[in-house]
This record gives sequence, structure tokens and C-alpha cells, in this order.
Amino acid sequence: MPQQAGKGNLNQEKLKPLHHRQIKLYPNLGACEKWQTIAARLPNVTVYTILEKRATPADRTQGLDLADYLIDVQNPPL
Repeated sequence: MPQQAGKGNLNQEKLKPLHHRQIKLYPNLGACEKWQTIAARLPNVTVYTILEKRATPADRTQGLDLADYLIDVQNPPL
């Protein structure tokens, strides 16, 4: 499986430059709990769980993220 750039790389230090902005996060499948823990310590950060709520077992196995879903919407199977 390819390395996913964002799944394990969220931390307080990386979000620090954005402290004055509203931050909305859409974590990869399987990363919600970790990201919610980090976000709970930061002001103005919201973690959306829509992917976790709508994912199929196959989606979870693949560890899909928001970009994967958007690509599927733009390029439905023939």
C-alpha cells in the first residue's frame, strides 16, 4: 500500500501558523479518532467524520480519503 501523506502527519506544530483561522479537517478513513484527539487541544479546529459514516468495508480496507471520493464522483465507472 502506498504511503499516505496526510493520515499520520497531523500535529499541533503544523497547524500553529493557522491558529487565527477556522480549520476544517477531513481525515482519511481510520484516522478520525487520532485527528479528533489532536484537534481537541486546538482552537478553531473541526474534524468532520462524514467519510467514517459513509464508508463501505471495501473503502475502509483501502484507507480512502476525501480526494479518492471526489475522484470517484468525477469519474464514475463505465
